[in-house]
Amino acid sequence: MSVDFTVGTRIPAHATAPGRVLTAPVPLGYALAGEELEEGLRAITVPLHDRTGRRVAAVNTDIPAARHSREECTVCLLPALRHTATRVEADLHMASHFTHFPLTCPHPPPP
Repeated sequence: MSVDFTVGTRIPAHATAPGRVLTAPVPLGYALAGEELEEGLRAITVPLHDRTGRRVAAVNTDIPAARHSREECTVCLLPALRHTATRVEADLHMASHFTHFPLTCPHPPPP
């Protein structure tokens, strides 16, 4: 199985599990995409939150649809993704105590 997306490819957010998690009007605990974007490909994603609880990123895994049913994804893969997300969020929250990352660069580099 091969998935071929080039850098800069634009994909509708609703067609991807990370897009669904990050753009949903209400917070989703996880999103599962099953072959909507690529035949034979299933994806499961959980959000990452900053210290304020805002969704800022996601942890995702893609798997061949033939290997795991939708139910198997939620039973077998979702706990590990949630555990990983919790650990990444803890690191992000700790790092934010010490470093302030501006939303934009105050002094852009010269052209």
